[in-house]
Amino acid sequence: MLKGIDVSAHQYIINWDVASKEIDFAIIRCGFGDDLESQDDRYYIKNVEECIKHNIPFGVYLYSYANNDNRFDSELRHTKRLLEMLPQKPFCVYYDMEDKSTVGLGKDKLTSYGLKFCQYFNELGYNVGIYANQNWCQNYLDLGQLKA
Repeated sequence: MLKGIDVSAHQYIINWDVASKEIDFAIIRCGFGDDLESQDDRYYIKNVEECIKHNIPFGVYLYSYANNDNRFDSELRHTKRLLEMLPQKPFCVYYDMEDKSTVGLGKDKLTSYGLKFCQYFNELGYNVGIYANQNWCQNYLDLGQLKA
């Protein structure tokens, strides 16, 4: 079994010398929500650079709180802009769908956002996935549609 970590600005500065001896991969938050520089994760580039330096495979994710189509489109632009900053392609780009502010959209709309996100970045040449907890997978997303 592989061991990985989820990192974002919430962990502050990580000792990657130690982490590199303990983990097989990292999933790094690139940002959250709308395409605003203030919503870029402030440790994103540093964490990516450290993974590259320590030869740690990494994926990235955008934490979503899109509660309408305009915000969803902004999240696509946000993720794309942040991916274009990277010196190396991540092994996967994830869409983190766990924010309770979006549950009112319903399962069909949330699933459609997940599908559109994955299709968009897959067409740009990335491996893609949905990042969500068990509750979301069971109650707010149609996994049958997302598994394709």
